[in-house]
Amino acid sequence: MLAAIETCHRTVSAMGHPRLFTMIAINTRADRDQTLEGKVVRVEALLPRN
Repeated sequence: MLAAIETCHRTVSAMGHPRLFTMIAINTRADRDQTLEGKVVRVEALLPRN
C-alpha cells in the first residue's frame, strides 16, 4: 500500500505540484463481513462525478 502512495506522490509531483499532503485511515469491522471490493464500491460512490 505504501508503494502505491509513493507512486501517486511521485506522479503528482512530476506534474509540477511542489507540496503534497496525504492522510490515510484504515478501518476494519469485526461485527460484520467486509470485502475490499465492497470498500472500493463505497469509496467510488462517494467520489464526485465530473
